[in-house]
Amino acid sequence: MTIWLERKEKIYHHEKYIAWQLVGAPPPTQWHPPAVLKHAHLQMMKHPSRNAISLDHIVRDYGASYF
Repeated sequence: MTIWLERKEKIYHHEKYIAWQLVGAPPPTQWHPPAVLKHAHLQMMKHPSRNAISLDHIVRDYGASYF
């Protein structure tokens, strides 16, 4: 049943795409991720300066809102 439903959804999306192309709509803009440094060097301490920090503490005190 899930395979059938997945197939129906793909057909639906394809039909919408064909209709969109027939109307003459411009192509969608593509998102390009920001440049990433390929040769980044990460240095970590062998023994941390703080142990057992709560996630709330990390967000509040270190500004890591998406941690």
